[in-house]
Amino acid sequence: MKKGKGCLTVIGILIVIGIIGGMLGDKNTEKEAQKNLATQSEESSVSKSNETTEENKDIVKSGQYKVGQDIKPGEYKVFSENNSVAYIESSKDSTGNMDSIIFNDNIQNTSYIIVNDGNYLKLTGCYAIPVEKAKKFEGDKIISGMYKVGVDIPGGEYKVISDGNASYFEVNTKPHDINAIVTNENFSDSRFITVSDGQYLKLSNCTAEKVK
Repeated sequence: MKKGKGCLTVIGILIVIGIIGGMLGDKNTEKEAQKNLATQSEESSVSKSNETTEENKDIVKSGQYKVGQDIKPGEYKVFSENNSVAYIESSKDSTGNMDSIIFNDNIQNTSYIIVNDGNYLKLTGCYAIPVEKAKKFEGDKIISGMYKVGVDIPGGEYKVISDGNASYFEVNTKPHDINAIVTNENFSDSRFITVSDGQYLKLSNCTAEKVK
């Protein structure tokens, strides 16, 4: 399946999981989020409490925000709380109508978003950090989530392996934009894909490993 069919398969369950995600909460979320900032305050800092406050300004917690008023426009890296399934939504107004939605998605682990001035951003069960302040992926295993090629993972060829469930991969040049999809597919076994710097790789119910 190419050019968005895989995306359409997912959209039908977004609202339900979005509601479930709203019940997620964790006292350790803020501490977890600070660990995903690219730079962290040293424990020995004299003004650590003030520095922590400054760091918190870079963390956009679960909630709804007006871009340009509550948060700055631009690119953000999104982290799900406790690696649970979370929900993101960008809309052009606050009517709540389905046709006002620019994009929405259920995410697990990490994702990327680009939001523009005047839009609205809703985060449920997750938090966002400006991309220039966000920690890069450092793990050994590339699991479900979205990765920026050349930042989180190197460009090149990858083998994508299903975990046995309904698996999906997507390569795009702009996250959550059906017109920016380079290739995508629902599958239940394994596939080979090639990605380039500047692209994004999205994985759902599968893992990826670099081909040597």
